[in-house]
Amino acid sequence: MKVTLRKKLIGGFLGVAVVLSIAISIALTQMSQMSDTFDFLVHNETELRNNVADMEAAINRQSSYFRGYLLTESQDYYETFEAANEEIEDLIHDGRQLAQFPETLQAFNEILELNREYADEAGAALDLSPDNAVTYASTEVIPVGVDMENIVQELMNDIDTTVQTGADQALTGADQAFWVTTIVSFIAILIAVFGGVFISNRIAGPVKQLSKAAGELAEGDLSRDSLKVKNKDEIGELAQSFEAMKQNLRGMITRISASSQSVAASSEQMTRSAEETSNATSQITESIQEVAGGSDQQLQSTTEAKETSKEINEGMGQIAETVEQVSESSAKTGENAMNGLRVIDETVQQIKMLDEQSEDIVQKVNNLNELSEQIDSIIAMITNIAEQTNLLALNAAIEAARAGEHGKGFAVVADEVRKLAEQSNQSAQEVSGLVTQIQEGIGTSAEMVKGGRNAARSGLDHVEEARHEFTAIHDSVQSVTGQIEEVVAAVEEMSAGTESLDKQIQSTAEVAASTSSYAQNVAASAEEQMASMEEVSTSAETLASMAEELEKEVRQFQLDQKDEGSDSEVLVQENDNDT
Repeated sequence: MKVTLRKKLIGGFLGVAVVLSIAISIALTQMSQMSDTFDFLVHNETELRNNVADMEAAINRQSSYFRGYLLTESQDYYETFEAANEEIEDLIHDGRQLAQFPETLQAFNEILELNREYADEAGAALDLSPDNAVTYASTEVIPVGVDMENIVQELMNDIDTTVQTGADQALTGADQAFWVTTIVSFIAILIAVFGGVFISNRIAGPVKQLSKAAGELAEGDLSRDSLKVKNKDEIGELAQSFEAMKQNLRGMITRISASSQSVAASSEQMTRSAEETSNATSQITESIQEVAGGSDQQLQSTTEAKETSKEINEGMGQIAETVEQVSESSAKTGENAMNGLRVIDETVQQIKMLDEQSEDIVQKVNNLNELSEQIDSIIAMITNIAEQTNLLALNAAIEAARAGEHGKGFAVVADEVRKLAEQSNQSAQEVSGLVTQIQEGIGTSAEMVKGGRNAARSGLDHVEEARHEFTAIHDSVQSVTGQIEEVVAAVEEMSAGTESLDKQIQSTAEVAASTSSYAQNVAASAEEQMASMEEVSTSAETLASMAEELEKEVRQFQLDQKDEGSDSEVLVQENDNDT
């Protein structure tokens, strides 16, 4: 299954984000539970305890006012006694609204019944005589008040126990939240570190190999082993394309080297053929001069004319053989020139293919750069989340400080969350630095590939120049062929003239005049032939020079690996030395 580089990077950062989200969620949940617990303890239980304390004070006042009335029978004590009883009723009603547990509600109900019983018994005691009222109060009223005070005291103790238990649970929850958040955050850090190392190794290793291979390619070294990149992503595709480009370039350089050597050999052969043709033409010129001298002598002596005619026949045979050799050499030179043109056309196609592959590589490197920019955006988002978390932790610490003694544990948790947010921000910045280094490596690879592409285009220009020179050589060979045909025609005419000379030995003057005319034509043709051969020789020298320049360009590329401790040249240079 192919996993792209983008999926790997996004998956790694999503994993870190998920673990961080879990840690933050756990911390927020524990903080919410702690907040609810402290809210319950601070508001509900504290208010309930104050209510019970007021109730205890009201019960004491009620008992005091009742005893004062028994002793003084003052109406003021009776009114304050009734007010205290009503206050207790109101406090019981408020306490029942605040009660959160069935036991607490049951205690308020018992206090309510005892308070009403206290009022009824007190009213009954007040209807008796003073002595009987005191006795009745001691046996019936005061015990009810004592029971009320005992229940209120037990309720007060239960409330204190509930507050202490809630505080202990909140502290325990804070400790649990601290450890859970610490463990999950540590796991997130481990995932971020190992994931970052793994992903960076999967990216940096192949990119370094590509960068090194591109540097060797820019220096002309094509002899290195194939890249060992096993990535099934864009980097793997880039490595495959780079390796295919290197193999194509290596084959193309090999073919160019062979073609340049063939061209050099053909140019040397053409030079030798031109020299042979020049020598033959020189012989023709000398023979024509002899023919001209023989024509003058034929006017004086037929015997000398016969001998001269014989020499002319022999010279014509040599001329025919020489012209035939020149014709064959010209034809072969033309074929070699055509072969050179075909090889150059193939070279042009290969270089154009190399240029297209280089363009594809540059495009893929640009795609990697765009992916790196997307990674920067994701890292910026993670950094923003960490900063917001830090701000929330700071606000939570402020709220905990406001809570006083009860908010100390909450402040510790908020401080730990803030530290974790700062660590997350720092890790994101480190990952951003790694991505920046990767982008710099990608830019270096792109520059190297562009350098190789420019070198290929420079080679294309040189090959085009070689093509023009081959075309000029081919045209020159065609011109030489035409001149050779004219020489053949002239030789045939001279042969016919010598045969006529043998038959018409009596007409020495006419034959001599005709031979002189033919000799002039042949001399003119020989001069033209020599001029053509000079052009062929010049073109051959130019071709050899261009082949040498092309060979120098090819020598910049190393096709085979050098042996350890050896200073031997590459295969292309060895072939050139053999030639």
